[in-house]
Amino acid sequence: TAATALFYVETETEFTVGTELSLVQPRSSLCLIKKGHRLTLGQLIEGMLISSGNDAAYTIAVNVARTVIGEKLSDSEAVSGFSELMNSFARLIGMKNSHFTSPDGYDNENQYTTAEDLLVLTRYALTVPAIKETVSLSQKHVVFKSGENITWHNTNKLLSSGSHYNKYAIGMKTGTTNTAGNCLISAFEKNDLTYISVICGAETSDSRYKDTNRLFNTYSE
Repeated sequence: TAATALFYVETETEFTVGTELSLVQPRSSLCLIKKGHRLTLGQLIEGMLISSGNDAAYTIAVNVARTVIGEKLSDSEAVSGFSELMNSFARLIGMKNSHFTSPDGYDNENQYTTAEDLLVLTRYALTVPAIKETVSLSQKHVVFKSGENITWHNTNKLLSSGSHYNKYAIGMKTGTTNTAGNCLISAFEKNDLTYISVICGAETSDSRYKDTNRLFNTYSE
């Protein structure tokens, strides 16, 4: 979602949060934006990638689709349009076995990807400064364009103090659904080399971090 949005729209473009929040699925992780808040695309991406805000994902999708495709799209039409932008973009960067139907990755039988495609996406994302910088932050205090402020804390435990902390970690993204299980894409920088790990389907949140650190420690020696 972030990569597609930034392909079409500048980070400083301002968007207003609207009725698209009604499309956010129950029990979704949120960055707590509200209808009427005004944020830049860059700030919305921070809310989405740091705090795993599905609310930000929908605001990005709807506003980018209206910018690129047409202002008169309904919320659901805009989400469908953005999903098609995602699918086109995925093919453009070399993802071969993925299909997207929503901006937040929520379970849908027509939405799928592979570990190999996630690797392709991560390699690309690391070349986009706005993404690479954002996913490396353990937290971020943000003042919205409409005046509200909030501190977002990263859901990626590799970046914060604790048993899973890894000093070489530079991101990337957690993800959890009933179908996909506990997932974690990670990137590390050590001795001028970049390492990428993709964990899918872990049984618990802790196990995805343990497996990631085990992989990194094994292959970065």
